[in-house]
Amino acid sequence: MVGHGSGTVQVHEANGWHSIGALADGYTDLPAHHADADSIRLLWTPHSAPPSVSEVVPRYADTGVAVNPVPLELDVQVGIPGTLSVHLSSFGVADQHGLLVATPPRGVRVTPMANLVSVPRGAQPSRNLTVTSLSVGTYEVPIAFGARKSTVVVHVHPKTAATNVALTSAATASSTEADLPQFTPDHAIDGNTSTRWSSNYTDGEWLQVQLAQTQHVGKVVVQWELAHANAYQIQTSPDGTTWTTAATVADSQGGTETVWLEQNGVRFLRMQGVSRSTRFGYSIFEFQVYPVV
Repeated sequence: MVGHGSGTVQVHEANGWHSIGALADGYTDLPAHHADADSIRLLWTPHSAPPSVSEVVPRYADTGVAVNPVPLELDVQVGIPGTLSVHLSSFGVADQHGLLVATPPRGVRVTPMANLVSVPRGAQPSRNLTVTSLSVGTYEVPIAFGARKSTVVVHVHPKTAATNVALTSAATASSTEADLPQFTPDHAIDGNTSTRWSSNYTDGEWLQVQLAQTQHVGKVVVQWELAHANAYQIQTSPDGTTWTTAATVADSQGGTETVWLEQNGVRFLRMQGVSRSTRFGYSIFEFQVYPVV
């Protein structure tokens, strides 16, 4: 730092501002003591002449490589590989070279477990990892490059059939928008993504499917129109009278959403709306149901 005046040099870290030394007359060179800082400031000394600063030059230390897996939570089915993409970026002024290492727990396989990677300054290379498991459960998988690491949570679900059993089911709903025939509930289980069910404009609306026979359901896939839910529940029932909340989606982003259930003895399912994302109702192109195999 080049300048004149009286003041304290501070750096900002996650827990606030910290002083690293005083501004000298002329040229000031201060160590930051390995601070992981995102900002630098000069705090004037009260009643002193305003400092005049010509240049502030931060010198960065080589602090390793950031490890950013996508997604941080991965859903896979038993015996079916899933893909995890790991993005790397260097904090330092020099290229970084080392091993990207996954350390899966017993019951989970990651391929490759170790991968030699070069991370050039300013570049953000990525590597894909394959994740497989034969055991249902939730597992934490640490992934590290040198001293820096991230942890991915892997949810392993039972394998589901390829056939959508909702196609042979019957659909009902709490309402149909303006009682229009093109928006009736059967359009949500017809296998046609250009047709849809739409409800009236209130939060508590629902779409219900009666399966042709009782199933052990592994997942439901909801293909939303733009008028999707912000929050909703997937409920199941053996008889259409006694209902169980099998899953709650609290932050729906719309589009196509997979909701994992693992519910046995299911004859009826419904999407129970909690809150809407628009002033309109709920609108679903397809409501798909897949049993466990």
